[in-house]
Amino acid sequence: MKKIFLALAVPAMSVMLSTANASEIYKADGTSLDIHGYLQSVLYHGGQSTYKKVDGINSTGNLSMYSHFGIFGETRVNDKVSVFSDSNWNVASQTSDGSRFYPLRIYLGADFGDNGVVTVGQLYNPIYTAIVRPTDLFDQWPKEAQLNILGHSNQSSQIDYATKVGRFDLETSVQFRNKDGVNIGGIQKGTVLDNAYTGALVYHTRIGLNLRAAYARQNFGSTVNKQTGAVIPTTATTLGMSDGKVDTYGLGANYSHRKLYLAFAYLGSTTDTGQATKNKLHINSYDLVGSYNLDQYQLYTGYAIQHRNGNEIPKAYTPIRCFKVGVKYAITSNSMAWLEYSGNHGDVDQNHAFDDYTMGYGKNEVSLSAKYVL
Repeated sequence: MKKIFLALAVPAMSVMLSTANASEIYKADGTSLDIHGYLQSVLYHGGQSTYKKVDGINSTGNLSMYSHFGIFGETRVNDKVSVFSDSNWNVASQTSDGSRFYPLRIYLGADFGDNGVVTVGQLYNPIYTAIVRPTDLFDQWPKEAQLNILGHSNQSSQIDYATKVGRFDLETSVQFRNKDGVNIGGIQKGTVLDNAYTGALVYHTRIGLNLRAAYARQNFGSTVNKQTGAVIPTTATTLGMSDGKVDTYGLGANYSHRKLYLAFAYLGSTTDTGQATKNKLHINSYDLVGSYNLDQYQLYTGYAIQHRNGNEIPKAYTPIRCFKVGVKYAITSNSMAWLEYSGNHGDVDQNHAFDDYTMGYGKNEVSLSAKYVL
């Protein structure tokens, strides 16, 4: 049975030491149960802000602890069908975390073999799996270009179906009412998502090249009371976004040949905030990564960029412009170390609504990380 190791996003400028484990604690009569998790210690230093040396970037460094816990279970129904569940949480690891027990991916499903897999719960959205994940190469600075597009990589209240037809991978999902907790395009995070629909397609060629495409529509309805969390009935004035919608679309490709790997992702979104405000926001992001393996070393680099324009933005600007480079060293088969650099040179948003400064990025950041896996 395959083991599943899941990563926890940590702040930039970090020196990380982690332990991870996955142990099979039960296996009998076609049923198996695994426990997996890890502990991370993170030391990071933010460097100088990209905006006139303004405070807000952590220039003194910090040491934090992070832990993760998960349970995976699977039962074989017959030769063609199995059912499974997986639960993953980030757990409070120091006093300042309080009693936090934060869910990452919690889902159950059924695997019908050649007829596909149905999964229900909080899991990766097809946009992430098809378009973004092939470029998600860096240990410390992943997915900058896609910030505020679609929302979290893990989306709740989903029913997902995935299958393979010849050289094509097909995946689609339907999402029901929920609140993601982040800004999505031009929609404020207090707005409830009524429903969403996503479809993704991957074509595997015979020469190591994979071609990727995906589309999602998110429809927003009610808003919530910020103090109580109660849903406020849909109106045209609550946040000016009660009938808003976001269209997200992406194209990508990745190529592998012996020790060489290349990947590209384009992800864009168009936000219509609704009749009350009639604001539109257009976001276009581009992510390019490449890597080359040399014995125990992997050398890799990347360039991420995001453009924004809309009727409420006086002038189109590029808040994310980032060059990254790194080296990974496999110490043993289950221990590895990373050294990474990120240079951020995005345009400054004078209102500080979205740019390097508000995201907490420094001009030059360096990360040294290490991991031990059981």
